[in-house]
Amino acid sequence: GYNIPTATLDVGRGTGASGTAAFRGTTHVSHINFGTAEDTYIRAGKTGSKVYINDSHNGDVNIAAAGGNVNIESNNMYAPQTGNLNLVPLGIIKYTFSIYNGNSILYENIDNVAGNALSSWTTYLNMIAPNNIMRKLSVVISFNPSYVSQYSKIVTIGNVSYDTNDAYKLVTTVRKDDENYQNIRTELKYIFDGTTQIFHAIGTLMVYGIK
Repeated sequence: GYNIPTATLDVGRGTGASGTAAFRGTTHVSHINFGTAEDTYIRAGKTGSKVYINDSHNGDVNIAAAGGNVNIESNNMYAPQTGNLNLVPLGIIKYTFSIYNGNSILYENIDNVAGNALSSWTTYLNMIAPNNIMRKLSVVISFNPSYVSQYSKIVTIGNVSYDTNDAYKLVTTVRKDDENYQNIRTELKYIFDGTTQIFHAIGTLMVYGIK
């Protein structure tokens, strides 16, 4: 107990290794101020049971409001407002391409900014008939199977910039090319004037998985 209580129930930290308090379910135990670090663990009593926070009304739940980090170590995040859609962020990919005189790739680079969703990419540069003035830059991005194969659909959301007014970008539907989902790709397409001395394409893709 605590000898100077300031609440109806005021419990002091004793010397027990299990913390200030331990609440035992059938299988799992919740701890308040556990161990020398005095961490707190909130657990449902049985394996498969749920933990509910503020479920009886529409009040807010504030987590790390003072500026700490929030770590969610799970691939199962559901949004009830969207029919329990399970949308999981898998990574952020940044890319840069420079084309010289519409005929040669001067510079190309794609990196994982966050996560490791990107596995590899292949670049294609083609002339567009009938006058062969316009060019199409196509970049096929392959994803890391260990990151994406467990999801029923992969969604990419892009933020793009380029330095001429006649270019546009299209991110196609992500394709799963075999029954084992081992070749999962998306494609970037740019159309631009081939007479442009140097054409730059710069953008960022956010990659999400849907279960």
